[in-house]
Amino acid sequence: MEYLLEVKDLKTHFYTKKGVIKSVNGISYGLKRGQTLSIVGESGSGKSVSVLSIMRLLPTYAKVDGEIIFEGNNLLNYDDRKMKKIRGNHISMIFQDPMSSLNPTVKIGQQIMEPLLWHHKASKREARQKAIQMLTEVGIPSAKERFDQYPFEFSGGMRQRVMIAMALISEPELLIADEPTTSLDVTVQAQILQLIRKIQERRGTSVILITHNLAVATMVSDYIVVMYGGRIVEKATTKEFLKNPLHPYTLGLLNSTPILKSRKSLNPIPGQPPDLRKLKDVGCPFAKRCSKKMPRCEVENPPEIKVSNTHNVYCWLYV
Repeated sequence: MEYLLEVKDLKTHFYTKKGVIKSVNGISYGLKRGQTLSIVGESGSGKSVSVLSIMRLLPTYAKVDGEIIFEGNNLLNYDDRKMKKIRGNHISMIFQDPMSSLNPTVKIGQQIMEPLLWHHKASKREARQKAIQMLTEVGIPSAKERFDQYPFEFSGGMRQRVMIAMALISEPELLIADEPTTSLDVTVQAQILQLIRKIQERRGTSVILITHNLAVATMVSDYIVVMYGGRIVEKATTKEFLKNPLHPYTLGLLNSTPILKSRKSLNPIPGQPPDLRKLKDVGCPFAKRCSKKMPRCEVENPPEIKVSNTHNVYCWLYV
């Protein structure tokens, strides 16, 4: 099966007055059609920047290198005019905070219709009908009445449903969800994830889910990528990830994740994530916090070890 999206040796650095922030440092992965890939890691690991690089939604002082192959074309070769045809049409994104992502002065229905009108996929009347249909599909009751309401009249969970409706109305091939359940209570989180999964199965959409929550990732994903310090440290199918986690950072994340009805004490990872302005070009970024580090870990980049056809780890322990 061909990949819908291939990210090859992606590097994203921000050139600021305070120095170079090396947010993403040579990551590679592939996503097949209809699959869900989760990118997990602590805040500052480069997860969100990596997908914003795909969308080309970065400031001018950011430099992106590598390849982002979407449906056979390298998006890094596209100018802004071509990218506008991709965003919200072939690739859509659900951002972290729905309240700041929605325009508080524009009615919900108008905002949901916008992708269809912008990409000339429907008349205003057709767009209105489809927007009401999408509101119903994402579980918002009384969709016709809600269509003419403003964002402040919706709860946090309902606003997130509106964001999902807006992202999916143009039927994109790829949906990127950046922490879509942040600040929502556990019950609403489960509803939102179930909704994304259900719509994905119905439409055959590919999904990239950005999350720091391993429980969420393992619940909805086909494939998991673990990032730390701007690099991938492990990637595997969800089944292999749960059965045979290998990288010390992955094990640290799992050991610090609470398990329902378990009396096992949590073991947080010691130390703090690295300062991305001070990252070295060589060595494992996790070395300073790793209890199993060896002298070479701080001076040599760990190789990519192929554990199986669908499981790779970047660590000197497995050489």
